[in-house]
Formats: sequence, C-alpha cells, structure tokens
Amino acid sequence: MRTVAEKVWIREGIVAEGPEGETLAGNPCKGCGQVFFPMAEKVCLYCLEGPLEDIPLSRKGKLCSYTVVHMPASGFQPPYAVGFVDLPEGVRVFTPLVMDEDKPFREGMEMEVRVGKLWEEEDKEVMGFKFAPVEG
Repeated sequence: MRTVAEKVWIREGIVAEGPEGETLAGNPCKGCGQVFFPMAEKVCLYCLEGPLEDIPLSRKGKLCSYTVVHMPASGFQPPYAVGFVDLPEGVRVFTPLVMDEDKPFREGMEMEVRVGKLWEEEDKEVMGFKFAPVEG
C-alpha cells in the first residue's frame, strides 16, 4: 500500500488564493509601484520604502520567450520546456511550461498558471507552478 507523500513547496510564499483560485503571490511597492515575484522581504528593492502588501497576481499572461530543453535536470526529464511569461502587473516570470502537441508555443500567446505537483522526490511531492497555453 502506497502512503500519501508529504507535500513541500519549491519555495514558501509563492502561491496565493485569488478570486479565480490559486495563483502566484506578489507584492507591489506603495511608493514606486514596482511589483515583485517572488515577493520581496520587507522593503522595496528599488526605492527602499516599505512595508509591501501581499497580493495575488493575475492567473494569465503572455509568453515572452521559451526553449525546449533536451538535457535532464533535477526533477525534469527531457524534453521539457521553460520560458518567460509577462503578467499584466509588469512582472516577468521564469517558469516551466506545459507542453501540448496540439498547441505549439509562439511568442505572445496567452498562458495561464497551474499550481500543483512538479515532481516526486523520495517520499515528497514537490509543489510549485507551471504555465500552460490557455484552453479554448
């Protein structure tokens, strides 16, 4: 009988609950407007004001660039894709991408965040996020 694996986040504090469900957690500076992901600790790294408020970021963004990797990496078996997704808040996120043969990647395409298991490691499920082409 297989036991349920412990879930651990690839990084604490990267996910927030937004109006449309789980999404990435960011924090904007009230002074200069710069938005951070992953979240900055206590003060803005640009203008040094603080404190910063925590907000859920948009679930959707546009694919800026991508590549398909053909070498294995910790937790990822080739081929796998990674890329940069630009969110409306002005944040550019480096992210694993969900590959779909029916929806080849193209720069500028609309992408949506998916929060869940990235890989298994011993008796743990490593949780994080990926972006996938928007359905429909």
